[in-house]
Amino acid sequence: MDTELLSLLRCPETGGVLRTATPTELERVNAAILNSGVRNRTGELITDPLDSCLICDSAGLCYPVRDGLAVMLAGEAFDTPR
Repeated sequence: MDTELLSLLRCPETGGVLRTATPTELERVNAAILNSGVRNRTGELITDPLDSCLICDSAGLCYPVRDGLAVMLAGEAFDTPR
């Protein structure tokens, strides 16, 4: 994701700063998704691995990036897998 655009985006839930997940974090997110352990804020089970995601550290939330576009809807966010 373009760094200039990323610097403008904020978590819709908390207004916190967002950052791109590291490769290790993305691997952990996708492992949780493949183990059927990730539900978004609306309760929908996430079944497709992500190419990328944005993380709000202050809220502990991930926002998926699909087809190169960040999905910045509060209902699409999910808790960052640990």
